[in-house]
Amino acid sequence: MGKRSHALASAPFHLAQHAVRWVEATRGGLTLEQKLAQLIVVQSIDSSRENLERFAALGIGGLFCRAGGPIHSLRTAIGHLQSHSRVPALICGDLELGAEGAIGGIGTVFPNQMTVAATGDTRWAERMARIAAREGRAAGFNCSFSPVSDLALNHRNALVSTRSFGDNAVTVAPFVAAYIRALQRGGVAACVKHWPGDGWDDRNQHFVTTRNGLSLAQWEATYGHVYRSAIRAGTLAVMSAHVSLPAFRGAGEAPASLSAALNVRLLRERLGFRGVIFSDASTMGGVTSLAPRPKFVPQIVANGCDLLLFSNDPELDLHYLREAVRDGRLAIARVDEAVTRILALKAALGLWRTHDLSPAVPANVRHRHEQWARDCARHAVTLVKDEQRLLPFSPRRHRRVLLIQEWSHHIPKPNAYAPELELERRLVAKGFRVERFAPDTDVHRDYYDVVIYAIAEEASKVRASMELRWLDLQGGFPRAMDRYWHDVPTVFISFGSPFHLRDVPACPTFINAYSLAPVVQDAVVQALVGAIPFRGRSPVRLSKT
Repeated sequence: MGKRSHALASAPFHLAQHAVRWVEATRGGLTLEQKLAQLIVVQSIDSSRENLERFAALGIGGLFCRAGGPIHSLRTAIGHLQSHSRVPALICGDLELGAEGAIGGIGTVFPNQMTVAATGDTRWAERMARIAAREGRAAGFNCSFSPVSDLALNHRNALVSTRSFGDNAVTVAPFVAAYIRALQRGGVAACVKHWPGDGWDDRNQHFVTTRNGLSLAQWEATYGHVYRSAIRAGTLAVMSAHVSLPAFRGAGEAPASLSAALNVRLLRERLGFRGVIFSDASTMGGVTSLAPRPKFVPQIVANGCDLLLFSNDPELDLHYLREAVRDGRLAIARVDEAVTRILALKAALGLWRTHDLSPAVPANVRHRHEQWARDCARHAVTLVKDEQRLLPFSPRRHRRVLLIQEWSHHIPKPNAYAPELELERRLVAKGFRVERFAPDTDVHRDYYDVVIYAIAEEASKVRASMELRWLDLQGGFPRAMDRYWHDVPTVFISFGSPFHLRDVPACPTFINAYSLAPVVQDAVVQALVGAIPFRGRSPVRLSKT
């Protein structure tokens, strides 16, 4: 067995000899143009048969689909692409569940990663991943850009926050590892993100290159610990982000997506990762702000990323890659190395044998998934404090409820199936009379028995801030300065960021629910009325300042 064959038979691919032979024979049968096409993952904005056949003719390495698209459309598009592809394509998606909602529009709306972490039990990470694998495969996916292995170190970071398992590497790492193992046992490749670790900076790499400013010793004890755990768990892929790590020698301020120091010397040589490296999206401001596309597209591959996300014009990106090979900026040996790993990933997923789509998830399995989501939510809702001994509520003592609610209506929903905040309906069903706050509301004990603040702001790729917007919440200035808990018993509930305690440190009753998922909203109301206990524990350190 040659050195390259031995590497394919080892972690994380673990290929048998017949699969190794398929990788080598397939690579040997590809022209340079076809090899370059294998490096590209396109985004399925236009899923017409003509466009899919165009991608297949080019021989693209993978297709990214929005997980929330209608399942029939997903299955039809993916099946058509695979049936026309000489080399089966990776079908990638953000199968994070959480704010992204149900896979295929009919799957399970499971709470986000931070909700899972609040249970304190890694079995929920495993079940979350099992759902993503089963329902993802039924929709046609074979690779998920999950789990998020970042740390929520900066309360202002709106990209990480609730998408993470928390801020403590020692507790986050087991959740990441459990997720990876379960997802890949289910036949879907895990791609942990965002290397070398997001969550330290307060900025969003979709808009600007961001920074991990820890010292190398601090990084090793935090993000390094999580990534080593993910590699030991067998993750098949890592996503290299538009995040810098200046503390690593020779890395400077370059983002990982453009850094051989971070991708090769740190991730591969120091941490020992041998799987596939995806770049984060090449359409993001974190990389487009640094150089023109003809320059940075080949640089991404030359600096250690095996797959380029996303190409909106694959023919043009192929031209950029071809020109870089021709003038020596991109070595053919580097292309062969990347293609070998990409084909090994496909072989590890069994795509060399068949790329037929998995059958639909049976109804009894879907019901089990829904029960898992309910049980996870019931174990996660966290009572941070109840200094006034207000809880539990009862319709007899707290019948008149004033609801002050903000749901981020000004932030685009990730898809049509993402949940809404419907706390009012749930409270009414329990016998409460609920009135919504308006700018002219007279907030007084004579009119209301309790005030509930309900805020729903989960982390999102389209969000630039997680700050509490008092002007929107309480009808502009000067009412934004009013605080009501000195006169009317008040509870603040966050269905998103766990860090709002610093916005209302004097509010005597505070609940973190972490997620907008309907099962979490149900669990919160059940806990408010004392039907279930508050079982959750905070996955992050909370501060009043």
